[in-house]
Amino acid sequence: MAIIGSRLKHVSKEMTKQMFISKLLEKGITHDKHGTSIHDMDYYSLRQELVMADFRDRDVDSPDNKWF
Repeated sequence: MAIIGSRLKHVSKEMTKQMFISKLLEKGITHDKHGTSIHDMDYYSLRQELVMADFRDRDVDSPDNKWF
């Protein structure tokens, strides 16, 4: 049973990784700041790149996005 759980976790991460790649491509991002293709990145690097892309998309002049 542990083998099935481990395999399911791997498949789930791969599906999430593909979702990250898809969202980055929608934003027009194909490489990170170091020139690494998003298709060559691991799960955690893709997650970080997507977070940073979302952060850059924030309209900081909007009152809804003010921190203080």
